[in-house]
Amino acid sequence: MIQIQIKLRKKYNKNEKETLKNQILDEFESVDRLRQKVSRAGCTEPELVDKLQIIEYLQKGADYKEETISHSEKSLSVMTHKRVYLMEYIAKNEVKSIQDLANKLDRDYKNVYDDVKVLFDNGLIDLEKVGKRRIPILTADNIIIEF
Repeated sequence: MIQIQIKLRKKYNKNEKETLKNQILDEFESVDRLRQKVSRAGCTEPELVDKLQIIEYLQKGADYKEETISHSEKSLSVMTHKRVYLMEYIAKNEVKSIQDLANKLDRDYKNVYDDVKVLFDNGLIDLEKVGKRRIPILTADNIIIEF
């Protein structure tokens, strides 16, 4: 079986960076204590390793976060050509609604809606509600697919 991961990378703003640092430090008191916990737990608690990596990256001035959202072969079925193009279009253009997106892509509304729903269900886009409209917004600045 092929191991596939889809990772999302999103840029932090200054407030998000400070909030995240403070949350991790509040939980563990210091980076050294977190390192000790990671050392004792080894690989049995990967969320501790993730938190340590995040705090170390932030302390070095990194301005992005990376989150793995999928580990299965099924991941690739989510990333069809039309869905990738749809996400690329959202990233580069203003979209006012799903209907607007369908019109701009010259695609049937139902097909675009179905693609948006799959992408939303898999954490690749969010839907911002504005009045009766739902505006598709990317959840990440970069999407990384690793084999």
